[in-house]
Amino acid sequence: MAMPDRETFRGLTRQGNVIPVWIDLPADGESPVSLFQRLDAGDTVFLLESAEGDGRWAAHSFIGVNPWLVLRARGGLVTITDAEGTRAVQANSLDSLHEILGAYVPVHFDDLPRFAGGAVGYFSYETARLLERLPAIAADNDAIPDALWMLPGEMVIFDNRAQRVMLMHLARVAEGDDPDIVYALAEMRLGKLHALITSPVSPKESVGAPGVGPLEFRANFTRADFELAVESVQEHIRAGDIFQMVLSQRFTVETDAEPFDVYQALRAINPSPYLYYLRFPEVTIIGSSPELLLRLEGRKLTVRPIAGTRPRGATHAEDRALEASLRADPKEIAEHVMLIDLGRNDVGRVAEIGSVRLEDRMVVERYSHVMHLVSSVTGTLAKGLDAIDAFRATFPAGTLTGAPKIRAMQLIENFEPVRRGLYGGAVGYFSFSGDADLAIAIRSLSMRNGTVTFQAGAGIVYDSVPSLEYEETLHKASALRRAIEMVHAGYVA
Repeated sequence: MAMPDRETFRGLTRQGNVIPVWIDLPADGESPVSLFQRLDAGDTVFLLESAEGDGRWAAHSFIGVNPWLVLRARGGLVTITDAEGTRAVQANSLDSLHEILGAYVPVHFDDLPRFAGGAVGYFSYETARLLERLPAIAADNDAIPDALWMLPGEMVIFDNRAQRVMLMHLARVAEGDDPDIVYALAEMRLGKLHALITSPVSPKESVGAPGVGPLEFRANFTRADFELAVESVQEHIRAGDIFQMVLSQRFTVETDAEPFDVYQALRAINPSPYLYYLRFPEVTIIGSSPELLLRLEGRKLTVRPIAGTRPRGATHAEDRALEASLRADPKEIAEHVMLIDLGRNDVGRVAEIGSVRLEDRMVVERYSHVMHLVSSVTGTLAKGLDAIDAFRATFPAGTLTGAPKIRAMQLIENFEPVRRGLYGGAVGYFSFSGDADLAIAIRSLSMRNGTVTFQAGAGIVYDSVPSLEYEETLHKASALRRAIEMVHAGYVA
């Protein structure tokens, strides 16, 4: 039986114009991945998952299908595609998304997960050009859009702890609509969703069989050029121009790998707090990011700067020794403290006076290939502001630019040969309820027409060792590279 019932639904249409209608089912041995494979229809879908630090899966995973609206932005062109067709709009992507979200008033249910409808997608790093005046020096050869956001009509929410599955339809009620007709449509859509998740999965075929030949990963820096760039950045630091700058390099590879196979390989070898698979007609975005850009729950705003990296050890003893080295490294500590201060400043721009707090300080978090120093900065969002305002204040993350942020961003344009595109952007959701949860687009890749693109960077400070900074970018990129290699060699989950 669907919840709420028809009679209750009629009354709720006076409270809002987006009403979740759902049915709750046992998981019956299914997983978020297997459910996604059953629902995998259409060119605009998503899967959001999260792995906690101890290896357990977070409470909920989210699948979205059948979007009723898609926002696209590239350069100065913003388009919206919905049931009426595709049209260009005058506003930029941030203002457009703000207007779209503001048109919907959700009906709240206490027993639903915190994300029960809204916009899912990404803003690329180039969205920073809407917020700051930046030079246009680096080549703009990344063909993916600057922003892609979908509003799913149906969602499947997997409760990893209770092993339950919630099938949800987002019922939209316009003025003059008959609530009974809207509810009947919701029941019909839920019935189709239920039929899909109970259908057998087609046999899986490996497309990356061994023997295809070696993959050719190409970087846009040689080691020598990267190390020279580090030294040039340090000249700006010694001159007092900046304190720190993140220098990154891009990797590309051609492959016939299926994107969802790459996602499954990546989640297997590098489970992270932010796992995402977003498929749009133009591009598929895959990531396992460890780093939060911002989380807004109610009025509580959180950012979690990550700075300070070591590779994982081959043994427990080596791992502990590397942790001790990280904690004792004055360069890493100084860099991290600088970025804590930057996080405080960002949160303080939109927080109530006196509400900014440092809740965690330099905790070591471990991932499959690296470990990081992590801190948490929180604040209470000021009255009259919302999630888009919080995004404007915190984007891009200082951990991906440097400090001072604006000057570091200007210099990035000089030192990196191509515009960043996805790297350093934001992936996640803005909910109709006003909450938001966005990861920084690191440990992430784009797949488009057989070309995979990903990027990794290192924070350069006055006493950085150029060769070690180059090696750090390789460590950070290794999980992505390994996932692609696994699928190429015939990996099937």
